[in-house]
Amino acid sequence: ASSRAVAELWVGSGALPPGAFSFACGSAGDLLSHLGPQDVVAFTGSSDTALAIRRQENLARDSVHVNIEADSLNSAILGPDAGEATETLNLFLTDVAREVTQKAGQKCTAVRRIYAPAARLDEVRDALVDRLKGVRVGNPSDEKTTMGPLATLSQLRSVRAGIDKLAQVYELALGGSQPVDGQSKGAFVTPTLFVHRHPRADAEDPVNADEVFGPHVSNASVVNVSLRDQARGHEIQQPFAAGRVDFVVIMFEDWQVGSASLLASIA
Repeated sequence: ASSRAVAELWVGSGALPPGAFSFACGSAGDLLSHLGPQDVVAFTGSSDTALAIRRQENLARDSVHVNIEADSLNSAILGPDAGEATETLNLFLTDVAREVTQKAGQKCTAVRRIYAPAARLDEVRDALVDRLKGVRVGNPSDEKTTMGPLATLSQLRSVRAGIDKLAQVYELALGGSQPVDGQSKGAFVTPTLFVHRHPRADAEDPVNADEVFGPHVSNASVVNVSLRDQARGHEIQQPFAAGRVDFVVIMFEDWQVGSASLLASIA
């Protein structure tokens, strides 16, 4: 409803010539099959749908320009110099908790993977559990609610299936795919956190594969990464080298030293 209202306002403003903009709410039907060399396709969504678009015969045959943004497995990394009870650690935990719950995790820029020094894995896990377990899932019209539902029931089924798949591989620290207490109707999911103690830098590791588009840090698992010293760029790079990544956030206590050493080691 909100998307349609925005579209109506845009058309009504006269900013575009008549017929230059259309809004289709629902399936696009066979629209893609009518596109030609002069057209452009921009898509944001799952990697499975993106693959189906790329395989559309006429798009490939006629060299239709296709721009895809799919399954972004963004990462947040806690630098080894971010000590306990520091503002850096607090900022890291605050940002991760927000990324999990904002829009119920349904945004392409959400952090899905977390990297923490091996010795602090349990500390980071416990701190995130404390923050996420206080999230109140429910109807957005209730002022006490801090996280609403997923967009559709089909999305709910997809997210639950993704969480169940990850639960077969990783340690579940919080949440899961079970129904939310007190919410018998609606597409609600509990904030979910997984711990991945033995990450691999390859696409065979589910944490580096397809994105689960919901309120979790599972494709953004807390992982067991050893960062030895200030010349640590390669140790940081390796765990997220595989998989789809749009951006990486690295938080150092001394950001100038950390950033300089990271850039030097990568170069």
